[in-house]
Order: sequence, then C-alpha cells, then structure tokens
Amino acid sequence: MTQHPDFATLLRTELAAASLPRPAVGEAASVAHRVLRTRARRRVWTGAAVAAVVVVGGGVALATASGGDDAPAQPMAVTQWPARGPLAGDTALIGRAKLAWANASPAAAPGSEAAVPLGGQNATLVVLRRDDAAGRTSLGFMTTPSTTGTPDTATLMVRAQVTVPGNAPAPAAYGFVVSRPAPGDQAPASWAVALVAPGMSAARFSTSAVEHEVAGTAGSPRNGLLTVGLPPQAAAWNTELAFGDRGERGIASLAAAADDPATRTVTATPRLDGAFTVTGAADAQPGDLLTLHDGLVGVVTSGGPSASASTDLTTLRTSGLSARTATTGRPVSIAPGLGKQTTVTAGPGVLHEGDRIVAGEFPGTAAAINLGTVHLTPDGTWLLRRDVWFPVTYTQATLVRHL
Repeated sequence: MTQHPDFATLLRTELAAASLPRPAVGEAASVAHRVLRTRARRRVWTGAAVAAVVVVGGGVALATASGGDDAPAQPMAVTQWPARGPLAGDTALIGRAKLAWANASPAAAPGSEAAVPLGGQNATLVVLRRDDAAGRTSLGFMTTPSTTGTPDTATLMVRAQVTVPGNAPAPAAYGFVVSRPAPGDQAPASWAVALVAPGMSAARFSTSAVEHEVAGTAGSPRNGLLTVGLPPQAAAWNTELAFGDRGERGIASLAAAADDPATRTVTATPRLDGAFTVTGAADAQPGDLLTLHDGLVGVVTSGGPSASASTDLTTLRTSGLSARTATTGRPVSIAPGLGKQTTVTAGPGVLHEGDRIVAGEFPGTAAAINLGTVHLTPDGTWLLRRDVWFPVTYTQATLVRHL
C-alpha cells in the first residue's frame, strides 16, 4: 500500500515551494506598527506613579461571586447587584455620599439605593444607585480626593455619573476614566475604575492611546472592583474594559469623569456623501468630535438633533485642538491632498515612517485622540492613513464636547 504523507506535511511542502510577492515599500513597517499597537491595546498599564490612585483595601469578596473562570451567559441587572465591601455598613459614609450626589443634581434626589462602598489605600469609593420618577436608573460614583496618605472620608465628590440603559442587555461592568485631576486630588491622572457584575472574573483594560508595549496582564475583580493606572493620553473615548481574552464575554464602555471633557454615547450613520449623521445628542455643536475606540471618525459641522459630522480632518481646527506626533509631541500641519487624501507637514526630521498623529490640547489634561499614521510617498509627500475603522452602517460612537 502506498504511504501518503499527512496533511500537515503536505501543507509545509506546498508553502515552502510557493513564490510570494514582496511587500510594497513601507508595507512591512505598517504591518509591524499595527501589530505592536494591537499588542499594546491588549495589555494593561501599571505605571508605579499612578497605579495606587484607587486601590481596594480589605479582603471582602463578592457576595455572589462564582469563583470560577466561566462568566455568566448574561450579567444580571444592576438592580440585583449586592452591596459589598468593608464599608457597606458605614451609614454615615453612605449618608454623606447621598448628600454629595443630591447637591450635584438636586433635580433627581436619591430614590432606591444600593450602596457599594469600598475602602481604599489612597481613596474611598462609594457607588450609589437611584431610580427617578420615570423609572430611569443611574449610578453615581462618589470618591474622596486622591491622596498619598489616608483618605479624608468627610470629603466626597461626584467623580462620575452613569445612566443605565433601559432596553439593552445588562453590561458586565460600569465605570469611568479620569484624565484630569479634580480639585483636591494629589495623585496624577490618568486612571480608571470599574464596578463589575457578580460572577465576572477575567477582565482587561485596554487603551488605544499608546502604540508601544506596556507591562501587565489581565486581572480579576477584587471586591467587585477593578482599578488601573493608565498612560496620560488615555481618556474615556479611547479606553475600554473587555472580559475574556478578546472581549468575547463583553466589552464595557467607560464614562468620562466629571472634570474631564464631556462625552456621550451617540449613533453614527454613514451617508452617501462620505459624512455621518449623528443622533442621540440634541445639543451637538459644531466642533464636537465623533470618535470610536481606535480614533477620530469626524468633526461635527452642523449641530442639532440630527447633526452632521465631516470626516475631513481639516475641519479639526473648529474643535480648538491641534495635531502633533504621539511619541514626541511635535506639532504638525494637516491639509487636503489629491482626491480625498490628507497630507501632513512638519519641521525637518520630525516625521518618520509609521509615526502616529494625534489631536490634543484639551485644557488640563494630556488626553489625546488618534488621527492615523504617516507614510512617505515616492515624491516625498507625507500622507495620513486613518487608523479608525469606518462603519458602513449605523453604529454606536462617542461624542466629545468641543472646547
């Protein structure tokens, strides 16, 4: 009987004999650049300077934690989450948190609450839930100012507020990102906090704000809370929390902190003219920024309930932001090129193949929005290649308030 090689041997033989075309000029560098960025987004930043901004204290576990690696098929609604943490019985602390939230938004005084206080080494966090007369549920994240010493639990501020979707599947977590220190903070930004549904285990923060490798691995919630220090360029619009190695168990968007540039979730719908219609933010204004996690989609050119957003990057000037290189912070200029291309110019030696260009200069923060990467043409022109995935149908996006 004739002995045939197995499939793996045949495959190796065929691949070895195949003649593959060489990559185009700059293509290898571009692919390597994107691989590094993907690796970076799947790791968590653990810079020592900000890693302890909010660190959970005590050893209290989730009241209903499964302890296993398998997440529930669907997280339970936040109205069913248990109170937890070593300060859950501190009625005085909870009372001060209720008062801080009511003073921040007196039109919606606390209704039914589920307190989830957690003592921290450098800050104390209290999470309250309330339902308004219309049945809408919201979460308030109150914290003490961050400190290098013992937190002053007599002082509580509303760090973030989150509206709970009423007709969508229950998220696996609710949280926020701080990119600008609040009054009284002693620790630097940026950092993130997420309150995690019972039973969720492996999770990972990721940010598209960095293009280099960063240290760290996925973590499991402790006391139902995940905290992480982030690169200074990170903000709510470029940071996500994913459950599972590739987010297959869910991705939770994170809200902006109260003192950060304001964001809101909107629907972006592509149009035949290449622009986008933005719905879900009736107060959208020209200069507002339409973003996805990977970068800028466009800039709002006309506001209202059905706003328009242009993908022409030259409209960025209406937002008050300016373009620069991500790694060195050197300023660059953006101009329209042939067709729908965008050209980038800068001083001698500023640009290199594959450099990432970002938009920044939000007041009081180093947070940035990705624009794309630059690539040199044979005639010496630098072109900007957009990194963001442009949706071909309507999708959820983030609107960042212009200056």
